[in-house]
Amino acid sequence: MDFESLAKQYQAKTDDELQHLATQRSQLTNDAWAALSSELAARRIDNVTSDNVAVGAATSSGVDRASGLFLRTGKFLEEVLVLYRRNRRVFISLILPAVVIGYVSVLLARSEARSMARQLHPDLGNYALGIASLKIQAISSAGYFVSWMAFCASFAAICFATERTVAGFAVSVRDVFVAVWERFGDFLKLSFLLLLIFVGLEVMFLGGLLWTVVWLSGRLGYSRYLDIPILVSALTGVLLLILSRFALAMPALVLDDYEAGCAIFRSDELTRGKLSILASLLFKSVVGGYIAGMLPFWLARWIPANINLPWWFGWSLTIASVCAVTMIEPVMFIGFALLYLKTSEQPSAQATQLVITA
Repeated sequence: MDFESLAKQYQAKTDDELQHLATQRSQLTNDAWAALSSELAARRIDNVTSDNVAVGAATSSGVDRASGLFLRTGKFLEEVLVLYRRNRRVFISLILPAVVIGYVSVLLARSEARSMARQLHPDLGNYALGIASLKIQAISSAGYFVSWMAFCASFAAICFATERTVAGFAVSVRDVFVAVWERFGDFLKLSFLLLLIFVGLEVMFLGGLLWTVVWLSGRLGYSRYLDIPILVSALTGVLLLILSRFALAMPALVLDDYEAGCAIFRSDELTRGKLSILASLLFKSVVGGYIAGMLPFWLARWIPANINLPWWFGWSLTIASVCAVTMIEPVMFIGFALLYLKTSEQPSAQATQLVITA
């Protein structure tokens, strides 16, 4: 949101609302703070106290030595959860389409791939089997690709919603999706680029795992001691943690008009020293989302086998699973967006502190 739009929004607010926003200086963007300061000055409302409050709160919260930014993991996660609870309806509305589209696309792709696999005949030649296998893999990958793009779109929308919520504005689901559509070309470039990075890292890690297993099995005979699912899960966690270093690229692109490539480098710069925050957001989303999605099916296992369940019972479990995942997933995206808003304001925050100290 540009300076003029912010100024008009602040002009419509009461003095008390402006003073409340002034106490949240650390959560406002440069444009938002400039517009707010201008409006406070026009109304002759003193904002020095609010600056001192913001800096004092930051000082008491501790310093991130890697970046100089005042952030603690626990305090930051608390802010994310508070922001989510206060605007739960908006954020759920923004993530729900991605969860539904992702679930349906992956389900349909898997169903089509299995149908094609059942139609394969053993007497087909190696060439025909290879082509059929490639088609099956392409269909399966298409489902995940659609899911990836849907979640990227919701992520971009949540970035807009987080910025406007932090600035104290009302958020419209339609408006934030329209804002994403206005940057559709750049959004597609960044989404493809992030996907390529993810696939490249995955191939590298899984290739390394395969080589390790083969080497240990052939040379040392340790294959029976290797738990492959645990190794894959551990490597997947490391892969996601590495990928999270680029998670701030989306808010950089949609909020500050960075180009796709520059947004990647900007994200890598801003996430240095934020490993604990990134890991916490990932853990809450991946582990929490998995547990939430599987919980209805786990609970259904306790139903005695001799009970006749209605035909729609399976669909009710699916709907419950989708709803549970929808409730969990926004936290990670809100966290990434809020982390960007805080870290991208680092220079001005430090300058403000120096001026006040002097």
